[in-house]
Amino acid sequence: MELHLVHFDVAKNAAVLGVLLEEGAQNETLAQISQHMPMLPGPERTIPNVPIDPVTLVPAMHPYFEYIGSLTTPPCSENVAWIVLATPLQLSPAQVDKFHQAYAMNARPIQHINQRLLLESD
Repeated sequence: MELHLVHFDVAKNAAVLGVLLEEGAQNETLAQISQHMPMLPGPERTIPNVPIDPVTLVPAMHPYFEYIGSLTTPPCSENVAWIVLATPLQLSPAQVDKFHQAYAMNARPIQHINQRLLLESD
């Protein structure tokens, strides 16, 4: 699995920080989020008084891959700056199962590289 932290600047340029997820220990921040995750489709809603520190969703090690790609959801806009962290965060098998119960399939098909440069940090 992969967590996407999507950012837009004032000019509507997009950048995505991708955090890989692997099964392992329970992730406490994601546990807070999953307590309020809707299990059925419905309107967007704000959950008050659930503070989430995004720093806790970024692994301590920061090697990364970088490329220019597109958003993974419609309208799938191009020229998006992607940084995918190489070090995964862990989440428990129960957390993975709960996500799959709510979202049976939410992955975009793999795209061809199409002359894109894939850069790796040192």
